[in-house]
Amino acid sequence: MNETIEIPQFALRPALTGLGKVISKRSTLPVLGHVRVTRDRAGQVFLQGTDLDTFAVYRVPDATPGPACDFLVPFASLHAAAKGERIELVRESDTSVRLRTHLGAAPIEQVLPALPADEMPPLPEVTGPAQPLDDQFRDALREALTCCTTDISRPVLTHACLDVRDPHGHHVVATDGLQLYCANSFTFGFSESVLIPNQRFLHWPGFMSDGTGELTVRRADKRGGPWLKLVSGLWTFITKAGEGAFPEWKHHLPKSKYGRTRVVFGPPAVATLLAGLPQLPAAKEDHAPITLEVTEAGMSCKAIAKDAAEWSVLAVPGAQVNGRPVSVKLNREPLLKALRLGLTALEIQDDHTPLACWHDGRTLLIAPLRPPEPPAAEQKSSPPETPASATPSAPPVATPTEASKPTMPQPAPHPTERRSVTPTAGDETPPTAFAEVIAHVEAVRTKLKEVGNDLTETLVLLKAAEREKKATQKEFEAVRATLRSLQRVQL
Repeated sequence: MNETIEIPQFALRPALTGLGKVISKRSTLPVLGHVRVTRDRAGQVFLQGTDLDTFAVYRVPDATPGPACDFLVPFASLHAAAKGERIELVRESDTSVRLRTHLGAAPIEQVLPALPADEMPPLPEVTGPAQPLDDQFRDALREALTCCTTDISRPVLTHACLDVRDPHGHHVVATDGLQLYCANSFTFGFSESVLIPNQRFLHWPGFMSDGTGELTVRRADKRGGPWLKLVSGLWTFITKAGEGAFPEWKHHLPKSKYGRTRVVFGPPAVATLLAGLPQLPAAKEDHAPITLEVTEAGMSCKAIAKDAAEWSVLAVPGAQVNGRPVSVKLNREPLLKALRLGLTALEIQDDHTPLACWHDGRTLLIAPLRPPEPPAAEQKSSPPETPASATPSAPPVATPTEASKPTMPQPAPHPTERRSVTPTAGDETPPTAFAEVIAHVEAVRTKLKEVGNDLTETLVLLKAAEREKKATQKEFEAVRATLRSLQRVQL
């Protein structure tokens, strides 16, 4: 039986690029480092990769006649062979695959160790009505995903939300506590909101490159889930959807334009800010602080280093100001992001209310910074604190200090959570055992958040080491291929 599959170079390269966004290079499970190659009875060839939580499937454009077959190939070996004009994969057994490629007129063959195809997890079945997608949704989703948090202690906020709670219009929303992105004018055919995880594949320009696609949602059931399926062109992307309720966020939007100062950035202002803001002092400090100074004459940005005596000022020509003078301190990175996204209108209420950058139905809210507050003077007595209501609600936007991480909407607390009551100054009653347990739990929760942040930093370092290893591995594969070619030369 001829179980040979030929894949042209023009199809293999984009396939491996996309699959590389899903396949882990250093997984503890060997099967997750393989590509599943499948040919159905109609001769259609599919390449599939997974990391258990996500599945990416690429359909090779041209059918390859032959019997149906299904086998695994190591991703690294397939990626190294993609430099040839075409490759041929010959399944010899469940544990070996012969790979043939051509560099010019010189053929190269190698036998690759493989794993049985049934060791790879099966593709989740996601059926139901498909929601048509367009380029407006694609762009809004990618922009929203850049605003998701990386803090694993807030799992809901690591997703972009397709919010359908407002019957008058649906939104694409995401936040990391420092910034909140929302885009409106959507109509989704879902009865409940959907949480889309922040996956590398969804940022890749090769997916939904033509702006069209379909989204299918499978709610959680006895089979598991929930799952999402995005189909566009030759690609099918299936991933686990998030679970939980996205926090209420609309109360952070400006209620009225009355009393707000509005600044519209023309092309000269945008070019000046994009080039000048990264060059201002304190760019590497916590929150990269800058101060916006808005007057009737125009706008300027200033920053000062910790040990500097004078401010560095950046004048912004081409900024049209309408409103009263105002000064506000903020992180420069979200402002730069807003400008890159084309959000060229800025509205400022005061120095402790989130700034709103918007354009054409898209809005990015930026939490301002504030200087550290001086320690409060000790009071002789303090009134007892009223217990918190048991009804959950989204907390207000916190105006952050430079020493603390800014926060915007957070997930609402669980209905059973209570806030401990602080005793009055004259109350000498020792704390109860229950109160001590609550205090201990609060301390443990704080430490767990710190561990989560440390794990995130460790993950960044591991990814950097992974890229270095990948570059070294490519060099070794190139040398091996050259040596094999030289061994076949006959004098």
